[in-house]
Amino acid sequence: MAEVASVGNERVGSRNEQVKEVRHGDHDNAPPRVGKWTEQALRVLRERYLTREGDRAQETPEEMCWRVAGAIAQGRSAGARAPAVVHEIACAFYDLMVDSKFLPNSPTLMNAGKGNQLQYSACYVLPVGDSMEEIFDAVKSAAIIHKSGGGTGFAFSRLRPKDDGRHLDRRHAPRARCRSSGSSTARPRR
Repeated sequence: MAEVASVGNERVGSRNEQVKEVRHGDHDNAPPRVGKWTEQALRVLRERYLTREGDRAQETPEEMCWRVAGAIAQGRSAGARAPAVVHEIACAFYDLMVDSKFLPNSPTLMNAGKGNQLQYSACYVLPVGDSMEEIFDAVKSAAIIHKSGGGTGFAFSRLRPKDDGRHLDRRHAPRARCRSSGSSTARPRR
């Protein structure tokens, strides 16, 4: 892939006169539009989002946009949409990105269209179960998500409150003590 330099908002480079043929699955060529990237935007794209081989970027910002647009347009329904429809959706999404009207989150820019099976979402809420195994399963899931660029929150609603009256005993099934919240009901005997 060819190098592209930027001077202000003018782009200089040899990419077969600005846009090279980009293939993504069954898509046709990428739209021949070039983004007006600032020098700072190009630096961030090169450092964080463009496909790399060693220290060298292997795609231009427009190629990255086409890679992402194609993957998003295809979605999970591979083969369910007609190729022309997928291409139309990809072109519309591409236009939004190169016009700087919308850029998806970091995991989508880094992972979409690469076939690496990593997530596109940035944030996950993980349930934390009420056993040691379930607690550490949640920690393991969080580590895997963080490793590939995502963030996590935890839902603790499945945990029992402290001193809730349920006792876990290896000899018996879990039991709960009944407590009344109303004054018209007789109190349970202790």
